[in-house]
Amino acid sequence: MLSTGSKLFVGLAGLTTAAFTIYGITQNFGALGAIGLFFLMLALFGLATAVMYTRDGDISAMDTAVVQTAPAAAQPAGDSMWPFVAAAACTLLIIGTITDKRYFVAGIGLLVVAIVEWMVRAWADRSSADAAFNQGVRRRIMHPLELPMAGLAGLAVVIYGFSRVMLAADKNLGPVVFGVGAALILFFGMTFSARPNMRRSMVAGICALGGVAVVAGGIASASIGQRDAITVAREEDNFASRNVALRDCKADESEGDDNASGAVAAKSNTLATFVFDGTNLHIDQIAGSLDGQPLTVDRGNTVSILFRNDSPEKHRLRIYAGSAEKDVNGSKVVEVTEFCTRAIGEGKTQILTFKMPKPSAADPAGYYAEVPGVDGARIAVVVP
Repeated sequence: MLSTGSKLFVGLAGLTTAAFTIYGITQNFGALGAIGLFFLMLALFGLATAVMYTRDGDISAMDTAVVQTAPAAAQPAGDSMWPFVAAAACTLLIIGTITDKRYFVAGIGLLVVAIVEWMVRAWADRSSADAAFNQGVRRRIMHPLELPMAGLAGLAVVIYGFSRVMLAADKNLGPVVFGVGAALILFFGMTFSARPNMRRSMVAGICALGGVAVVAGGIASASIGQRDAITVAREEDNFASRNVALRDCKADESEGDDNASGAVAAKSNTLATFVFDGTNLHIDQIAGSLDGQPLTVDRGNTVSILFRNDSPEKHRLRIYAGSAEKDVNGSKVVEVTEFCTRAIGEGKTQILTFKMPKPSAADPAGYYAEVPGVDGARIAVVVP
């Protein structure tokens, strides 16, 4: 007598055989479709044979030992949080695509963790019919990795999320937010220590809610952006750009020049020293004075020079390293490569580290070092 599963596979195999025969006759058995139907027919006949041999895995109800140890008699695995974590990771990926790429990276990391944890949990739940033994297997494998990484990740999330909140909050509201957050942490910490018998699930739930609140606040603050005062100060600071070649080295002072350092360590390894006396720009090297001669800088090497201002007014040193015309949205834009120190007062010294990207012969005007706003305070720079 055929079992239920074998009936289904035999029927499917018969339909596939009929389809193979009709398609093969009409296509002379040479078409790719006939080959596919042939192998599908073989696979279905093989499955039908296996199901008939195993009788659908049926066991006798009279065999008590087999019934108790059968997989169907095992208790189902407990609920897992990792599908929820994977969904949260996908949400972070979407949010990071719109707001901040760092959330996108965090989403990728969280998704990898969720997949690994989910796989190990599924494997451990099938180690035996004993749920406690399965849980122990999982703990022995994952706890040496989970606990340190969870602590580090939680600390990083809290610090980063809270920093976004503080950057977006008004400067008068920031101390209040910081104080309230510290008070809540202290309150719950004292509560947990005073009630050591509190259920572990409740403690984990409270901590998870706090983490979610910090992450949600950080995401909302990142989407809003920094408060206007920080944004305006960054825009006005010529030295805020990470690309030093795009700094605005004009003669006028800016907020970025406030409280500029005026001292350099004696151990600084510098190529030359530029000195401005208020009228002329002089250059000295270890070998001696180079007044009237250009400064030679090797292309591609990172070098450092010193600038000392001996004039009563604040000045900066600017190094012009060529310009290039680029097409930006159909418009021709001239991009200037320049390096400069901050504006410093009388008797102070600044160090400038830079790298020349191209030979000086590539620019018709040549490269030079100058004090912006002072005519004649210029020295040629040669890059072979």
